[in-house]
Amino acid sequence: MTDFTTNQDNQTLQKLAVGLTAEQWNGYSDEEKTALIPSLATTASSVEEMTKLRAVCNLYRVDAEYGRRLAAVLNVDLTPYLAHLSQH
Repeated sequence: MTDFTTNQDNQTLQKLAVGLTAEQWNGYSDEEKTALIPSLATTASSVEEMTKLRAVCNLYRVDAEYGRRLAAVLNVDLTPYLAHLSQH
């Protein structure tokens, strides 16, 4: 399993905030994905709420389960985002 550094976490959080692709996300092993959630949460504690929301929503689009996990750890309410998705 990869040991994520703060720099790697920050880069991943930024990718999530601007739009991580499924191909990029699927490049991580299941173990890396699982380890990344609490690590990203720690990194996200110092960013603006909008960046957190973008990261969660973009991850949700790529992988709903991991998006829900990140949202739960960050205490981000996905209800408005999910309502918006259901309207399209």
